[in-house]
Parts: sequence; structure tokens; C-alpha cells
Amino acid sequence: MFKVAIVDAYSTGRYLVPEFAKHGYGAVHIKSSRELPSFLTDSFPTLSRETLAEYPFDGNFDALADRLREHEVSVVLPGTESGVALAARLSETLGTPRLAIGSDDAVQFRDKGRMAGAAENHGIQVPKWAVVTSASQLRSWMTRTEVNRVVVKPTASAGTDGVQVCNTVDEAVAAFSRIYGLRNLLGILNDQVVIQEYVDGTEFFVNSVSHRGRHKALEVWRYSKTFSGEGAKVYDFEEPLRRSDPLSRELGQFTARVLDALGMENGPAHTEIMMRDGVFYLIESAARLGGSVLPSVVEGSMGASQVSTTVELVVGAKQIDEVSQSEPSGALRYVSLICHDEGEVDPRHVLSRLHQLPSARSINLGFSERTHLRRTRDSATSPGVVYLAADDPHIVERDYARLREMEREGLYNTFE
Repeated sequence: MFKVAIVDAYSTGRYLVPEFAKHGYGAVHIKSSRELPSFLTDSFPTLSRETLAEYPFDGNFDALADRLREHEVSVVLPGTESGVALAARLSETLGTPRLAIGSDDAVQFRDKGRMAGAAENHGIQVPKWAVVTSASQLRSWMTRTEVNRVVVKPTASAGTDGVQVCNTVDEAVAAFSRIYGLRNLLGILNDQVVIQEYVDGTEFFVNSVSHRGRHKALEVWRYSKTFSGEGAKVYDFEEPLRRSDPLSRELGQFTARVLDALGMENGPAHTEIMMRDGVFYLIESAARLGGSVLPSVVEGSMGASQVSTTVELVVGAKQIDEVSQSEPSGALRYVSLICHDEGEVDPRHVLSRLHQLPSARSINLGFSERTHLRRTRDSATSPGVVYLAADDPHIVERDYARLREMEREGLYNTFE
């Protein structure tokens, strides 16, 4: 049996194990740390029947590599953001297909400051940026560059964790103080903070696959964010572009340039891009699957998913020249749920209400028992996601408006 190792098979990465099993591959699961946040581990809580073994990384890299040699692992992939650095180091050590040209290149995918620098060095447009370790450095940079509206965020985290949009120097200093010196959602110490010019425009993301240094865009999505009551940007909804849209092709080409600049060799990637006045700006790129995706829904609408295509390339069922961008049929919208007020909630109540929406194709809540929900301020505090799909886009738009209305009316306050 061929064997693959998945480092942190969480979020969308949990679907890699059964997908590989379809092709006769067994999976070894690696936990990048013994202490991982529950919002990750809850998505893959126990060994599945397709998983051959699970090993937590305790700091002894050589021992872990030896375990994988004993299993004769032929491929190492990250399941989610927290697994990127370890997966790259393991693939380089074991001589399996490399995630990036070298493990140092893989670090660029985790460090937003180094990523911006590498992209700039290859002629890719990025917002003005700096890495700071003190409030005085932050003040000095904003004064010198005359950039007034900025994004303040950790150098290495995931989703919208710790991301704040600030309109003044004082707001930026306050945002810096809220995250510097603390551990982020991935358990990483925020010992540096990125300050970045806020680029106001249309935001996209591209889910791609790479094989031997060649890159193909699979899905190009336009997405919308909104502001929480605390000033943080949170996910609102996402919609795929059609393959025939010229923007789709241009974004795919831009993404390939980004991945070349960052040294991407093999595996999936998720790249976020802002377009302002017809110019593309790299926001960030990640050497892993797009997060919080339900492959079955994407495959039902678009024929293939990033998960299925990644696996097909790894096992040789498909060649990179055979990969093309998926084409959505009908209207598809991925909606992030937003909780406006704290409260006690019963998931059965929420599911029953959401299932009343005719276009609701899949509902994935982040809780399965009665729980206390906090107000949504980032991706980790979103109650979950809903896929809306229909042949008629007006039905999707109507159901989206109704969903947001239900949330404002107290959808998540089951118990007063």
C-alpha cells in the first residue's frame, strides 16, 4: 500500500485522508504539536478507519522522520496552516516531492513579512508594509510613509485572527498592543507584527495546485468581508468566478507569478489578492488547501475540488496539463455565519431554522452541543458556514438576505 503523511489534517485537510483512501493510499496523521487549538482538532477528533497511525510532534524531529521511514511514506502534505512548516521540513528530509524549493522557502508562506519581501523582489505588487516590534516603530513608519489607513496583523497566523483595520496612528498602536506578545490562534507567539497599507478594492482568492513547479488555478472566488461591531474585518460571503470571465484568467496568471516568487513546487495553495484600479496586489499566500471548504458541495457545483485534484496529481491519476479551472453551474455562495450578540444556543434550533432556506445545500456549524457563543470578531468566532446553491441566482440572493435577517433577529440566542 502506498502511504501519505498529512500534517494537521484539520479544516479542509480532514478530507484528504478519505480522498487518498479512494485511490488505495493509507494515511499517517502527524500533529505538529501536542497542544493544538480546539477549533482545529475538533474537525478531526479521532483516527478514522483510513488512518494508519497518528504521531504528535514533540520536538524530536529525527525520531518523527524515522517513524515515517518505517511506514515508507512517499508523500507529505500539510492539512492546514499550522502544518505547513513541518510538512515542508519532513518532505525535504525524506526526499519526497517538495512542498517548496527548500524549507526556507516554505517559511515565507508562514511569515507575512518575508512573503511580502520575496514578492516585491520578484516585481509583484504588494501594499506598503513593515514588520515592527514596538509601538514607536509603528508610529515612525506611519509618519514617514504618510499611510493613514492600515491593516495590523500577526506575522504568522490564520484567517482573520488578530487582523485589525485602523484609520489613525492611535488606533494602530492600540491594535498592536492587543496582539503583540500574546499567542495567536495557532499557538504561535506574536513577537513581531505586520503593518500594511490598507488597499481598498475588490478582493479575490485563488485555490490552486502545483506539480513540479508548474501551477494551475482551480477555483477563483470573489469575496466580501464586513466589519464586526469591534472594528475587525470578518468574512461575509464568497462566490466563484466563471472560467469565461477575463478576470479569472488574469488572476490565475498573477497567482502563478506569486507561487514562482515564493518557491512553490508541489501541492495546493490558497492566495488572496486585492484589485484596485485594475492593479492586482498580493495580500498573502498559503501553501495549503483553502480553508473551511466542503469539497462535496464544490464538486457538485463545479465538477472538481482542490482536494480531489490535489490527490489525483499526487497519485498520478491526472497530469498537470489535464488540470483546468472548474466551471460553476448555477449560482453558488459560501456564507460565513455572523453572531451579533453573545448568548446560549442550541444547535438543533439553528439547524432547523437554516434548513428552511430552500437553497441551503450544506450547513456546517462549529458546535454540536448547547454552547455559549461570543460575538463574531474573526474566523474562529464565526458560528459556522452555509453553502447556498440554486440554478436561479435570485433564489440564492433572497435566501442570503433572509439568513442575515434571522441573525439580526437573534438566531443564536436560543436561551434568554
